[in-house]
Amino acid sequence: MKTVRLIPGMIFVLLLVLFSAASLRAQDKFEVFGGYSYFRASVTAAGLVCPPAGPPCGTVTVTSHPNLNGWEASAEYKPFKDVGLVADFGGNYGSLPNSSGGGSFHNNTYLFGPRVFLPGRISPFVHVLAGAAHQSTGNGGTNTTFFPAHSTTAFAIALGGGVDIDVTQRVRMRLVQFDYVGANSGFSFRNQARISTGLIFHF
Repeated sequence: MKTVRLIPGMIFVLLLVLFSAASLRAQDKFEVFGGYSYFRASVTAAGLVCPPAGPPCGTVTVTSHPNLNGWEASAEYKPFKDVGLVADFGGNYGSLPNSSGGGSFHNNTYLFGPRVFLPGRISPFVHVLAGAAHQSTGNGGTNTTFFPAHSTTAFAIALGGGVDIDVTQRVRMRLVQFDYVGANSGFSFRNQARISTGLIFHF
């Protein structure tokens, strides 16, 4: 008799577990990522060269590759367990080399696109993102050249991937994400690289 009485309780517990698992799977359709980002930028700056005696002045174009530190954040919706739709934003900051004027430098990206996962406790992924990149440079100069402040906004793409790993039921860690970031500026096509790491929260 005791065994018979236990059966309804066991069925109730089993149904509760199944319902909870289904709810968690539904909640896992949304996630937010935030973390540190290193950006290897490509910057082309136009400078004004004036001889010691004064005008007329000439111009010079200098390309440099500053190392920038900053952040990356993204929101993702997963219509399927192995496919996500991503809105990705980043900001990286630093300064140009002295040979390029030494001015302050900001790089911001606004990217959107699909991401494909291999689901599991350790989950590799790849993505193709597209959008815009904005670069802003402060005034700078050398002994002979003045580099005025300027900014550009250009179409950008990010091709890359990385690896996520479970930490808890609701939290993952993005061990590494690597992206090739290309942008078509008014000067030339910029080839750049970004490496990121951080935490992912499921909702």
